[in-house]
This record gives sequence, structure tokens and C-alpha cells, in this order.
Amino acid sequence: MVSRYAGPMRMMLLLLMAGCASGSFDRRPGQDMAEQIVWRGLYGEDSDPPPVEWLDDLVSADAGGITLPGWKVQVTKLNPGDMLTVEQGAISFTRYAHELMHWHTYLRTGDVDAAHWRGDWELANETAFTALWDAGL
Repeated sequence: MVSRYAGPMRMMLLLLMAGCASGSFDRRPGQDMAEQIVWRGLYGEDSDPPPVEWLDDLVSADAGGITLPGWKVQVTKLNPGDMLTVEQGAISFTRYAHELMHWHTYLRTGDVDAAHWRGDWELANETAFTALWDAGL
């Protein structure tokens, strides 16, 4: 039987690890264009996007990113299971658009939507991927 505290404890561990992870806030190739396509275009945001910290390592075994509300978004340069990195121009293969949807949902509802119930996840995952891919990103 799984403890009812297993989920919250796992989230706290991820947050602690994320806060200690080292990365870079340097803009990646294609990030400006991706921001226009996803943040401004698809999500309709006119506010500033979150600071994005690009990590060399995975946030966890099953996460390519994490959103820390009011602070930053962390995205792994290498998406789990994929061999293309951001340096190779494959921003569409990262969790960039996905993590921006978490931030977008947080701005709209006050909930980062870790359970994926409030955000438009088809827009974040399928539509954004296609738009970024079509743009050569």
C-alpha cells in the first residue's frame, strides 16, 4: 500500500533537488523564437515569461523539467529517451513548452497544476511540439 504522503514527499524531494541543481540561464539557440511561438502565440501571454534555467542533467528519472512558481522554470537540455539536445537545435524535444504551460496555468489559477488537471496539456504537448518542429526548432 502506498502512503498518502508518498506524492507530496516526492514533490518536496524534487523541489529540494531542483533548487540545488546547477544550470545556466543563458538563452539557448532558438529560445527567442520558441518564446514567441509558444508563450506569446499559443498561450496568448503578454506578460514576461519565466526565467528558464537549462540543466545538463535530468531533474529526476522521469522529468525533463520542473516549474518553481514565482521563481523559475528548469528544463533539461536532453529530453528523457531522446538523443537530440538543445545545442543541436532541438528545443521542441525538450519540456520547454510543457514547463511554460505550468507557469501559464500558475499565472491564471494560482496553481502550478502538477497533477495536469487545469492546464491545456494537448496545447502544451502536441500543438506546441508541432509548432516548434514546423519552425525548425
